[in-house]
Amino acid sequence: MEGEILFNITDKFLTELENLKKIYSDIRHGDVGNLTIAASSAVMTYLLPDIIKNFVNHFPRINLKLITCSFVSEIMLLILNGEIDFGIGIKSDQLLPEKIDFLFWKSFETYLILCKGHPLSHKRNIKLNDIAIYSHILYSKGSILRKIVEKTYARNKTDIKIVMEVDVAENLKSYVEMGIGVGILSSLTIVQHDRKRLAIINVSDLFDKVDVGIYYGKDKHITMAMKQFIKLLAPELSDRFVSC
Repeated sequence: MEGEILFNITDKFLTELENLKKIYSDIRHGDVGNLTIAASSAVMTYLLPDIIKNFVNHFPRINLKLITCSFVSEIMLLILNGEIDFGIGIKSDQLLPEKIDFLFWKSFETYLILCKGHPLSHKRNIKLNDIAIYSHILYSKGSILRKIVEKTYARNKTDIKIVMEVDVAENLKSYVEMGIGVGILSSLTIVQHDRKRLAIINVSDLFDKVDVGIYYGKDKHITMAMKQFIKLLAPELSDRFVSC
């Protein structure tokens, strides 16, 4: 018991010491420093390229490191290990570790992805049973969107036919385009070009939307570099993030 108490005190002291070092560095060096961010592959592919380009151009003396994660659990582990400053990803459906918090940013609607000419592409008021008769191409097990799809079918006591599992949205789109099956994606991963080669239908009334936000350590000092990146990504969150 005494050992556990001593460990907790020591751990808190070391965290505060590290924060003090970063505060001093911010005051002394301004826009010089390091910033390490983890993000899900979808966020890294579809949301961050322009943000990263702007950040690097505006803050060339900040060393930016980016880590792509397949699952939100990987982001949280990196935070707990002190390997990143914060992470960006889909809101977890699990209880967060005590030392981690999540700041909601925005919701992305869910869409049914079909090949051109698919029977459902011209149907109005699509129901879950209409989609269920077709083979599905889904994300790998453990992904948040995969869980959303599976829970929706389970809640409605409807079976789901899975013909393929993929790890990234572009693979799902490619095989849907071939007519291998239908897919469910969030608007996060849909770009203008997709609408020219696929039939895309909003089904947010059937499947939950995908919430995206920022994961960070509750005891983490918010550095100048972190503030500037958040301002570029989500200006409306910058004040809330700083005050967390």
